[in-house]
Amino acid sequence: MKKLLSISCFLLTTFLFTSCSNDSGITVKTYFGKWESTTIKLKDGSTVKYTEIGTFNKNEELEVFTDQYESAKLVQYYSKEIKPTVKLGNVSDDFIVFENTNDKRQIVKVEQNELSLVTKISINGQLELVQINYTKIGPPRDEEPKK
Repeated sequence: MKKLLSISCFLLTTFLFTSCSNDSGITVKTYFGKWESTTIKLKDGSTVKYTEIGTFNKNEELEVFTDQYESAKLVQYYSKEIKPTVKLGNVSDDFIVFENTNDKRQIVKVEQNELSLVTKISINGQLELVQINYTKIGPPRDEEPKK
């Protein structure tokens, strides 16, 4: 009986310590959903509305899907173009990488309704490193994006 009791205590202790462990490697991914750009933080530290930099005439829309590839779709409205530019990509580590372009955006902040990405964009004809801030405008979808 003592053996059975000691084995039970050992198993119970092992179970309790492993079930409470926080090193499971599971990251809560709150970047899923549909986002709209709101502001841009420039390299000098100032913050302006997204459309005030002159490159875009409407806020861009970013959607990160919950499909197996963690796909992403970006729609940009350039001032000098009639149709919006659509880019597809996926999330890799702390980056959203869009295919067929050199557009790689680092996820620097993600909360329930706020997302911030660091990337390079053209401002007045020059490529500048900026932080684009987004507000969540829609829930995540489990499907692959289409252009």
